[in-house]
Amino acid sequence: MGTTETIAKWIVDTPYEDIPPEAYEQAKKSILDYLGTTILGTTTEVGRQIIDFTQDQGGNPQSRVIATDIRTSSAAAAFANGSIGHADDFDDLGGVGGHPATVLTPTTLAVAEQMGLSGREVLAAWAIGYEIGTRLSSNLHPDRDWHPTAIFGTMASAVAASKLMGLDVQQTRMALGIAGSEAAGLRRNFGTMTKPFHPGNAARSGVVAAKLASTGFTADPDIIEGRQGYVDNFGVLSERPDVCREVLETARAEVRRRGLDTHEETLSTEGAEILGMDVSPEGIVSARHHRRHRLHRAIGYVLRKNKITS
Repeated sequence: MGTTETIAKWIVDTPYEDIPPEAYEQAKKSILDYLGTTILGTTTEVGRQIIDFTQDQGGNPQSRVIATDIRTSSAAAAFANGSIGHADDFDDLGGVGGHPATVLTPTTLAVAEQMGLSGREVLAAWAIGYEIGTRLSSNLHPDRDWHPTAIFGTMASAVAASKLMGLDVQQTRMALGIAGSEAAGLRRNFGTMTKPFHPGNAARSGVVAAKLASTGFTADPDIIEGRQGYVDNFGVLSERPDVCREVLETARAEVRRRGLDTHEETLSTEGAEILGMDVSPEGIVSARHHRRHRLHRAIGYVLRKNKITS
């Protein structure tokens, strides 16, 4: 059994109960953090432009754009919410190549809302998508300037959407194959509005991949390990994803082991009010600053950001 097939089988066969409670707690924390950054993101220029674009495009009212009255197709909602959630680059860190929540949360919420699924199903798909995206990002080391959140997030999104839609093993392999051709994102665009576009595009791409696969749309069934496939393009060519396959067979949850770094302060007073929290300046007892790790990698972003972030 090849890598892609092994992964697809694990996605299909893993029930809610097999995922450790600690993984769900981490997922909940990440989702809450994402909601704060997305509410804040709607007040930014990136957010406003994405909202205007989404409203102009229209679409079947399947899923909502967070903190707005817009309902559009689930794929379009995933794109908008993923882009807006990363507008200020304050969303969580850890796994799936970088920023997992701004890809996985828009994907799972959009698909689940369209299909009328439960929070329990959302959490399971979120954790499984995180698991696969992080296994890929941990075992592959791109030697080109790809944006990891974009290339690994696209696969994670396809995994989560496939799980929510109940795709079988062969359909899930097709979804991964489609997503492999959608994965993209260049670091050169860091510091521009196109950086937050990346996770939005990854979320949308995963939804599109799963939906097409559910209708019989085909792709290469061995996209991860096959020659000229995902590993050959997004990994060091001498590496093969055998470790990824072997570890997946143990069905351990990566999100439980790694945890997530969040920027909790970005759940601003305005965002807290929207969520129904009673927060005022007088009620704040203390504030904590969390320093961004791997700061040297962000220097190019800081120098080029212009007026996109505050």
